[in-house]
Amino acid sequence: MLEDSTASLELRNFYMNRDFRQSTATQAKAQEWAQGFPMRYQSGFSDGALGFGLDGLGLLGLKLDSGGGRSGTQMLKQDRETRRAQDEYAELGLTVKMRLSHSLVRLGPRPATSAMTWTITD
Repeated sequence: MLEDSTASLELRNFYMNRDFRQSTATQAKAQEWAQGFPMRYQSGFSDGALGFGLDGLGLLGLKLDSGGGRSGTQMLKQDRETRRAQDEYAELGLTVKMRLSHSLVRLGPRPATSAMTWTITD
């Protein structure tokens, strides 16, 4: 691990219940419950005028409850063939970063950042 590296693991629990009251609805309701585990790693930069680093984001989602005609909230990933919620799914994204003076270049997937929670520091 490079100096100034950090890692964090969060636990996020999600529940969604949608009741379709339209007479034309294809299902009466959609109800799903899941546990999410986002893990973030941010490295520092290597020494020298041109510094390199690596950031990572690992995502694990576990289905706690769904099925029986209740899937379809779009909260859980669906199996393409059965159209039912997957029991679990995972993703990994690695971002290479390079710093020169006060400039920073990142190459790789970046998580979406809400404008409401984004902070700028000098």
